[in-house]
Amino acid sequence: MVDPARLRDLFDADQDDTAEIIEDPEYGYDRVVPRADVIAEIEETFCAAIADAERAWAEDRKKMMKNEAAYEGKGDPEDVLNMITIPVAKQIINQQTAWVANQILNQHPVITVKPLDDSSYQMPSSVNNDGSMITKPVKSVDAGKLYEAFLEYKLGRQDFGQLIDDTVYALGAGENPTFWKVEYEPRTTMIKRRRYAKLTGTDNVVKILGPEDIAIPDGEAVKIKHIFSGNCLMPIDQHDIQRSPWFSEKTPMSTLDMWKDIKDGKINFALGPDAEPPLSSVAAVLDCETNVAEDETSRWLGLIDQHVTSEPDRMHDVRTLWFYYPLRRTVRVGGEDGKSNSLQLVEIRSLCAKLHYPAQKLLALYVNPYPDRPYEPFFIRKRPHRFSGTSPSEDLAPFQRLISQILHVQLQNAVQLNVKVFLVRKGSSTWRYLQKPEGKLRPGLIIEYDDPQDIKAEQLGAPVQSMYSEINYLTSQAQRLAVEPDYSQIPNRLPAATFAQNETQAKTQPQFILRAIRRPIARTIERYLKIVAQYHNYESVPFVDPETNQRVSRLISFPPEVFEQHFAFEVTATGDEDSVGARVERGAMLLKETNVENEAALKLLALIMDPHMPAETKEPAVKMLVRLETLYGDILGAVRPDSGKFVMSEQFIRDVMSRVPPAPTPPPPPPAEPQPPKINIALSGQLPPEIVAAIVAMAGIQGGQNAAPELPLPGAQPGGAPLLPGAGGPGGPLGEPGNPGMAEPNAPPGALGPQAGG
Repeated sequence: MVDPARLRDLFDADQDDTAEIIEDPEYGYDRVVPRADVIAEIEETFCAAIADAERAWAEDRKKMMKNEAAYEGKGDPEDVLNMITIPVAKQIINQQTAWVANQILNQHPVITVKPLDDSSYQMPSSVNNDGSMITKPVKSVDAGKLYEAFLEYKLGRQDFGQLIDDTVYALGAGENPTFWKVEYEPRTTMIKRRRYAKLTGTDNVVKILGPEDIAIPDGEAVKIKHIFSGNCLMPIDQHDIQRSPWFSEKTPMSTLDMWKDIKDGKINFALGPDAEPPLSSVAAVLDCETNVAEDETSRWLGLIDQHVTSEPDRMHDVRTLWFYYPLRRTVRVGGEDGKSNSLQLVEIRSLCAKLHYPAQKLLALYVNPYPDRPYEPFFIRKRPHRFSGTSPSEDLAPFQRLISQILHVQLQNAVQLNVKVFLVRKGSSTWRYLQKPEGKLRPGLIIEYDDPQDIKAEQLGAPVQSMYSEINYLTSQAQRLAVEPDYSQIPNRLPAATFAQNETQAKTQPQFILRAIRRPIARTIERYLKIVAQYHNYESVPFVDPETNQRVSRLISFPPEVFEQHFAFEVTATGDEDSVGARVERGAMLLKETNVENEAALKLLALIMDPHMPAETKEPAVKMLVRLETLYGDILGAVRPDSGKFVMSEQFIRDVMSRVPPAPTPPPPPPAEPQPPKINIALSGQLPPEIVAAIVAMAGIQGGQNAAPELPLPGAQPGGAPLLPGAGGPGGPLGEPGNPGMAEPNAPPGALGPQAGG
């Protein structure tokens, strides 16, 4: 933005200083007081650059307005028939906005603080009357929780949830990019309180002296703001805010606000702190569209009072301009002899200016007080090689317009179906009556006719009866474009896995938006922490005491060393995969999978370690256990890099098997005690008493009163053997073929022998 020839002249030893930097501790930044020619160059150069950039960005601004109109469902105001618009874009974008905001705001705390060591820290506990602080040691874990409560308290006071909701809405509605800004803007308000004084120095008796006015902080001094994209501007060929030669934000100011800033010294037209703004500069700013003659007898304050009285709400187009500019200035440095020496420095500084754009007047100029330009752009999908992006509203706008046009045609068809025409016989009395001025057709008109056929009503037809199928098709295509499932197409008896897959697909677009805004939020929070540490002194915040588990008020300071050396800060609210909430969720899922795997592994190990199980059964069990451990290792490896030490290898399983002692040899069974034989004898006939007695004696049966009676056997000799072989009869055991006979107790061996058996 500076002529290279002039930049070379800065290094000429004969050149004077171009500016002076004056510290201003009251407002927390350093003022820049340049020469008059430098002020004129800044005003002329950057006003022309802003005008060129506005013309270059005009097409993108129009497209952004069309996208926002598509989201709002606004039709063409000049065409009454096209005022009805189906809100396809609003329905889908609102659902995506709700999902993304819910994912971010459900994470607590917003910022997680972790100590980098286990040491103790000296934290302030109270403040003395002279401003000094009394400290006490606090454990690092408790200090981290205290800083979490501190940041949660400060973000809650500026409505962080509404900030997220506005940003996601702006991105979906077509504002790509949209911006966040972190700025230090302390404000105070005056209140009255009672003033007390002790009557004597030795007692505690006090006296009320009356009310007094004191200034208290009005809200948070460091704020995160959502900035409208149309208010931000930079060269169209630049893609990075921090590296761009300049970046401007439109910050309209009312006449009343300008009067306050001029009175407080914030607007001093880049002059010294003790210089009074000239009347010509004040008049040029307040009456930039008229030629106001300079009145030496009036003062600029009276001129401002006149405008404040007549038009206090008039908005002035003021631009906050951030740019790099070379400065040549003289500084004082200490020499070896203890005396200060002067040294001229030529440096390119990052400056910030307040510029009244219509009047082309520099209102204030100071050194950028922040580590960088305090802006962060948000995109959903960035266009290649352009500092702009696309949005769901832009994607859905063509479908929404076409659906609305088809709807208008269908409405016209419905209207046309209700329209009738009347066929009148020419020359009839009805014809002559309708030709009169009072014969115009209207509701309730009495029509004369001689013949009912003189007039006949005919209903107009429509080229298309219904266009529901076309509208339904375009709506489904728009939902697919936004990855929005059409649940009306899902059968009633859908498998759970298929429904879950459909739900996962429906979250693809919102998850893409969440990933797109995750990094900008993290960078903005980091910038916010730096600026809070830069300007924060100490503050009392509500805190849950870990010792008593009660909410108390704790004094806390936030120096830069907190996040630079001792603590790590992690943005939990963005729903990052590596956040605390995500790690807890993954750990719970992994614990569930581990329990299932352990149960299956224990069953297989019990089978493998059983010494009585044959080897043919153990080998398949080993293979199944190795396969189970391998799959579990793959799942665990996605979460932990050291998953190998938690998995049982095949060699480990076989080593455990080798250490199992063999099954002991069972002892021989004890000898069984002799038992009386169990004999079942079926007698189909009658036997001699001698044979019955022999059988009873061999069976060990004791005779008694129930003994069988002695009956003679037919065909047998008294006291002798039976006459026929198989004396037992054909149905008894003794009469069966192959059974040996039974001899008498005193008969010689073989008496009945084979003859008895048959």
